Order: sequence, then structure tokens, then C-alpha cells
Amino acid sequence: MTRIGTCRGEVTFHTEEGDCLNLKSLFSTYVFSMLADHPDLVEQGWLVCEEPEDAPRLEPFVQQMEAL
Repeated sequence: MTRIGTCRGEVTFHTEEGDCLNLKSLFSTYVFSMLADHPDLVEQGWLVCEEPEDAPRLEPFVQQMEAL
């Protein structure tokens, strides 16, 4: 199970264009993983955790994104 899968609430990735990917969705996770080849697109977006206690679970993931 992924870190996102262990989150209690929804975890979404938002873009400046208004797109919103629910990262608990298998399809959205696939689309988001394709962004790894385009770090400039990742930098233009942000993660939103529905439940505040989920944010610490994703901290290593966020740090990886920032390193891209």
C-alpha cells in the first residue's frame, strides 16, 4: 500500500490551471506519476490533504517532489 493509500482523507494534487487529481484514484496516480518526467509541472502544483493528520505521512513524498 502506498503512503497516499494509508491516508484517512482524500489527497489531491492541484494545478494552476484548475485541474485537480484525486491521488487515491488509480488512474490519477498513473497520470501524476507521468509528471515525474516534467518537474516543472509538479513545481506549479500543490498537494492538499483533506485530513490535517495525513500531511506528516506525505512529508517524505513531498521532499522527493521538491528534489526533482
